[in-house]
Amino acid sequence: MDVDAIRHLVRRQPFEPFRLYVSDGTRYDVLHHDFVFVMRHRITVAIGVPAVEDIPLKSVDIDPLHITQIEALAAPSNGRKKRRKGK
Repeated sequence: MDVDAIRHLVRRQPFEPFRLYVSDGTRYDVLHHDFVFVMRHRITVAIGVPAVEDIPLKSVDIDPLHITQIEALAAPSNGRKKRRKGK
């Protein structure tokens, strides 16, 4: 995967959470731009972060060559459910 594309996602304003898929089937959610560090030959992702306000438990290093897919995640909600129209 092109590290410049990942760096673009990290720097996007406003930041939009995304998921990285790795060749071994593992996936990593990047919930905040502070929880990922992009280098030319390595991406470091903080894991074990259930919410943006939490401190990561640990990190994992990923070789960009093993990233197979990037998927946008829904933005964190404010805890309120959307109302259905018509009811």
